[in-house]
Amino acid sequence: MPLRLTWAVDPAAGQVHIHPKSVYHCDFSYRNVFLTEHDVVKIGDFGGAGLDRNESSRVEECRYDLPLRKRKEWEERPYEKRDLFALGSALYEIMAWNKPFPELDDGEVEIRFARDEFPDVSNIACGDIIQKCWEEKYEKAEQVMDELRAIQKGWGLE
Repeated sequence: MPLRLTWAVDPAAGQVHIHPKSVYHCDFSYRNVFLTEHDVVKIGDFGGAGLDRNESSRVEECRYDLPLRKRKEWEERPYEKRDLFALGSALYEIMAWNKPFPELDDGEVEIRFARDEFPDVSNIACGDIIQKCWEEKYEKAEQVMDELRAIQKGWGLE
C-alpha cells in the first residue's frame, strides 16, 4: 500500500505541474501514465491535450470521463475538472487494483456515472479523496496532492 500511495501522489503532482501552464491532459487514465525503473509514475501521451484553452481533440474513456451533470454541452466541462475527475478514477484503479465497475460494459458505466453512481470507496485507501474527485469537490490538483501527501506523512512515508 505505501508504494500504491506513491503511485497516487505522482500523477497528482504531475497535474499540479501542468495545469498552471494551461496544459490539460483531456485523456487522463492509468493507461496514460508510465512507471519508471525507480517506481516513479509519470504522465504521458499528451497527444490530445488542451493547450492554452484551445479545444482538445480527445475525450476520456468512459470510466474517467466527467459526467455532464447540469451542464448543457460537453464542451462546458472545464478541462481542469475533467482531469481531476479522471484523477479520481486513476486513484480508484491504483487503490482498488481494478477499474471502476470492471464487471459492467462501457454503456452501463456511462449511465451510472451520469446518475452520479460510483463504486463504493468506503473500504478503499484514499476513498474520501477519490469520492471528492468524482463529486468535483476540488478546484485544483494541488488540493488532491496535499491530501495524499498528508496521508503519506500520517503513515510515516515522507
